[in-house]
This record gives sequence, structure tokens and C-alpha cells, in this order.
Amino acid sequence: MKKLFLLVTAAVAVVSCSKEKQLARTLDGTWNVKSVTYSASPNIGGFTTTINGTGSGVGGTISFDRKALTSNFNVAFSTQPTTVGGIFPVPAIPVTLNGTGTFTNTENAVTITRTDTVQTLTFAILSNNKTTMTWKTTTTTNLDLAGQSVPVPVNLEIGVEKQ
Repeated sequence: MKKLFLLVTAAVAVVSCSKEKQLARTLDGTWNVKSVTYSASPNIGGFTTTINGTGSGVGGTISFDRKALTSNFNVAFSTQPTTVGGIFPVPAIPVTLNGTGTFTNTENAVTITRTDTVQTLTFAILSNNKTTMTWKTTTTTNLDLAGQSVPVPVNLEIGVEKQ
């Protein structure tokens, strides 16, 4: 029984590793950003509102080199303008994810550790069709309001397609 347990454990480890390697092979190359859906929660004047929508002016690429375990990303879009409580105007919030870094992956997620700043982004993989994927992450961007920089957490779902 003990040998059977060890054999099953070893088989699971081999399968898990191969799925991680398979994902790294799938990620290898350049991905075009096709869509971004967001949920942002700016706090303006003590009032917090949630803004949901589809990014406008979406564009960019994310590339991976599986042999060097490096990544390069250049994603930009803006949220839609809105108001908080019908009183405070909230302009479009620019969101950019630009940088270089290293990456690691598991079967269901990619973690990018930027080497140009001290920032880690973890992308959960919501769907993987080998040439198209949907990734989910959270980042913080800054909104400039009357000379004040207001940090805004933004939840993102990014649709990408392999070049």
C-alpha cells in the first residue's frame, strides 16, 4: 500500500510539472491585447464608487521568452469617465502596464516579477485555448485630481491572442 501511495504521488508530480511546462510553451512568444474589462474603485473626497466597463483605446502586447524566463509587456487603455454620487466628476483613468521582468508559471497562473521596478503582477488564467487566453489581475494606477494623486485599485480581465 505504501508503494502504491508513493507511485501515485510521483505520477501526480510528473503530470503537474508537465502541465506547467506545457503552459510555458504555450505562453512563449508575443500576445496581442484584444480586450480589457475592468472594475475600478476610486475614492474621491471620501466617497468611493465602482466603475465597471470595457477599456477604450485598448492596445498593446505581452511577450514571453520561456527559455530565458523573461517577459515584456506594454498594455494601455482608459476607463470611461463617470461621476461619484452624481456630484464629483471622475475623468477617464489611464491604465498602463509597461515593463520588463522575469516570469514563473503554474498550471493556472503566470506571475511576472518586474525587474525595472519592484512590482509583481500575478495573472490568473481564466481560459486557455492555446492561441487565445483570458487573464485576470489587479493593479493600482493613479488618478490626478486637482493636482492630487489618488491611487485607484483596478481589477482587470485581459483578452489576448497569440501573434
